[in-house]
Amino acid sequence: MQVNLKVPESKVDFVPPGLRATVTADAFPLSTLAGTVAAVPPLPDPTAVASWDSKFYTTKVRLDEGLPALRPGVTARVEIKVSELDNVLTVPIQLVIRLDGKDQVAIQRPDGSFDCRVVVLGVSNDAMTEVKSRLKSGDIVALKPVTLLSDAQKRQFAASPTAPARPPGENPNPGRRPSGR
Repeated sequence: MQVNLKVPESKVDFVPPGLRATVTADAFPLSTLAGTVAAVPPLPDPTAVASWDSKFYTTKVRLDEGLPALRPGVTARVEIKVSELDNVLTVPIQLVIRLDGKDQVAIQRPDGSFDCRVVVLGVSNDAMTEVKSRLKSGDIVALKPVTLLSDAQKRQFAASPTAPARPPGENPNPGRRPSGR
């Protein structure tokens, strides 16, 4: 058996054949199945090419073993670990704002007020991002940094992309304070 997975154009280069995958079928949420990326097409799905929508590549993940009651057409969730990082500092991606072309986080001062600090980011995924420098474990980061901006900064933020383009990484544990992972 195999799973057909839609991989967005921005991530397709990170999913070559041979990568290991973990598959969970919605019908069997307590069972995980091991699999391998078997094929990544050279071209995106034809429907995406003909429209303004994002392009997706229907990637095939072959299951090592199936479940006796597993049937074709069952919806499944696939996790593919594209990288593994040890001892990195991470924050939830929504804590990072982009102003003046720079990635920033709002850090709490000892008096309780907040300052925006430019940070250098590393790998990320849809939930978390690595902070390579200018932040340390134990710094308190604002959960809703946009609410701390001036009206002019809010207008600038609204007019610019809210999530900087970064390569995907693993999904570390989220938290209010950056972790020391």
